[in-house]
Amino acid sequence: MTTEQVPADELDTDPEPLKCTGAPERIFLVVGDLDQDCTFDELADVTWCSEQIGNQDIEYVRADTVANARKVLMDENMRLLNELRAMYDEKVSQK
Repeated sequence: MTTEQVPADELDTDPEPLKCTGAPERIFLVVGDLDQDCTFDELADVTWCSEQIGNQDIEYVRADTVANARKVLMDENMRLLNELRAMYDEKVSQK
């Protein structure tokens, strides 16, 4: 059967993306031992690792974990701000 013979509603036009589970929350770009400052483009044999190998490795964190942490912090900041506003309003109303 060719593609033209399959009804349009039976075609898998938007397949589920492949998933990788168990990814670490942070990884390190392992750049090796540098003996002088350089640009990223000048590096060779760069790889990734879930653990820091050398002092010059560059840490990266997963965007979803940062977004979740940011939301928690923003929510807590708003809660504290509202609490401070209520305390201020109470002080002002007592005068």
